Parts: sequence; structure tokens; C-alpha cells
Amino acid sequence: INHLYSDPRIIIETAKRLDISPSLYLVGVFLSTYRSFIRKSIKKSKRLTKLFGTLKNKGFKIGIVTDGSTVEQIEQLYKLGILKYIDALITSEELGVEKP
Repeated sequence: INHLYSDPRIIIETAKRLDISPSLYLVGVFLSTYRSFIRKSIKKSKRLTKLFGTLKNKGFKIGIVTDGSTVEQIEQLYKLGILKYIDALITSEELGVEKP
């Protein structure tokens, strides 16, 4: 869902199908509102933190491979309370390749 509603092309196509003029302003406001809502909804989870802590204590290395910007992914991992457990983070932004 994150990528579905964060890709301007999808917002523009949806607006066109609803007979709404897909101005850059409309797309920008929609994406800004959506992203703000998503960020506010990310919360720490005691179960998730405990799981990652247990894995690290058992010697596991933890890596994340994700589509998106590095800054956004770091922010999300921090808000989830698990950033400190991550050994490697690979983003599509860093590689210059997005998943299909």
C-alpha cells in the first residue's frame, strides 16, 4: 500500500479516472497528507523489539532490503524501535534500482 499511494503516477491516473484534473498541487497535497498519516501511525512494538533483541543476543546479523529512500527507511526503523538492531540497510535509492 505504501508504494501504491506514494507513486505520483498512480495518483495522477486515479484522478484522471475520477474526472479530476491531476494538477501537481493536488498530487503534492495528497502525497504529503498520506505520508504524514503513515508516519504518525508507526509505533514501537514491544513484541517486535523483543524479537529483534533476542535475535541479536543469539548472534544473528539482521539486514533490511527495502524499496524507498534511505532517510525514510531509517526514520521508520527508528520509530519502530529496532534501528539499533539493524546491521545492514540496503535501499533502492542507494542502489539506483526499484523493484517492479
